Amino acid sequence: MKILANSILKLISTILIGFLVILFSGKIIAEPEPHVFIDVYRTDKITPEIIRNRFSDDLETVAKIFSGSFILPAQSGQKELEKLGHKIKSGLKNMGDFAYIQGSFTKSAGSKDVYLVLDVVDKKDSNRLANFLPKPSQNFPDPDNLITLWQGYLQTGYMKVINEKKPMLSYKKCPAYYCFFGFEAPEFKKYQSIFATLVPKNKEKLIEILREDRNAENRADAAVLLAHIKDGNELIKTLLPAMRDSSAKVRSNVMAVLGYALMQFKTLDFPVQNAIDALDYPDAEDRKQALWLLSAISLQPRYAQYIKEHAKGQLITQLKMQKPEIHNSAYQILKQISGDKFGNRDYTAWENWLNTTKSS
Repeated sequence: MKILANSILKLISTILIGFLVILFSGKIIAEPEPHVFIDVYRTDKITPEIIRNRFSDDLETVAKIFSGSFILPAQSGQKELEKLGHKIKSGLKNMGDFAYIQGSFTKSAGSKDVYLVLDVVDKKDSNRLANFLPKPSQNFPDPDNLITLWQGYLQTGYMKVINEKKPMLSYKKCPAYYCFFGFEAPEFKKYQSIFATLVPKNKEKLIEILREDRNAENRADAAVLLAHIKDGNELIKTLLPAMRDSSAKVRSNVMAVLGYALMQFKTLDFPVQNAIDALDYPDAEDRKQALWLLSAISLQPRYAQYIKEHAKGQLITQLKMQKPEIHNSAYQILKQISGDKFGNRDYTAWENWLNTTKSS
């Protein structure tokens, strides 16, 4: 049972813009104000209804803790969430034979709604945990202070979001293969030239950190910094193995960069099955970024039929999720590979299309 909120700086490196995730091993209920939505992934032992019935008072408390915050509750609220997480986990862990159980409270910046995804791997499906790389064991120095600089960039952007109370910071153009806050605001401009100069110079050292550094934070930061190299195909080749990193944080950053690169350069080749495999990874952040990546790939019509044939079950499963980043991305992919515009909750229509027609 963990709360990933001990420091703002560590939190922001794990999320896409405007979102924070508080991890524990439990789940959540729907309340009038604010709403708390529940997703349970890949088990028939636990359902949202079971969680609502068993933990309604606790989940109402969760809603209240988040209700007064723009993104992240105060320190006291974080501690209370941790206690509630432990309580919920204790109530859930004996309900089935589980190899893995993890949960995430997620709040969109400035929104009243809270989402909880419960990720479960039944022991009978434990092969879902078996294909990740071993945890690295080496330590490396920070090349030209790049990782520290990246953390400074993130902290600057995060404080800008808080101070301006904007769920997202917009920018017109990304000068790299991936941008988080962009580099157009005055606070960010100095970082653009630093990363453009120092990342190519330290490319091999950053790759070494990505592959072998024991610190998952460093590996995750190396992945996004490498987006400042010049060759998109080289970037894809470099990052692909890290899609199976032992850390969900690293996997998430890697897929975010890959998706962004493919959004910008729609002719880059990509082994699409790697993205489809990641749709069933055990962590919600994995699946969110896998959908983002597959959404970028699906912009290329040459991949449409393959996605339809090999990902249809997963796309329907993800379409049925409540969490917006999951549901909306699945819906976007289905629209892109089909050319149709069935309703975003018209599961029957999408299932019929996936099972009876050819992709356009």
